[in-house]
Amino acid sequence: RFSYPHPTTERLTIQTNVEADMLLINNLGKLVLARKFLAGENNLDLSNLATGVYFMTLRSETSYERFKVVKM
Repeated sequence: RFSYPHPTTERLTIQTNVEADMLLINNLGKLVLARKFLAGENNLDLSNLATGVYFMTLRSETSYERFKVVKM
C-alpha cells in the first residue's frame, strides 16, 4: 500500500491491494475520519481538516498497517 502526495494540502490517494477499513486519527488521539476502502485507488478529501500530523490505520482481514500523514 502507498499514498501520495505526501505531505498533502487537500487530497490524498491511497492504493490498496485488498479491501480495508481506514481510520484517520489526529495527534490528540481523536478519530476524525473513517472509511471503507476497496481494492485499487482510493481518494480522500482532507481539505476540511486542520493543518497537522495525522495517523492513518488500514486494517484488512490479513494485515494491519499504520502511516503518518502530514496535512499542510
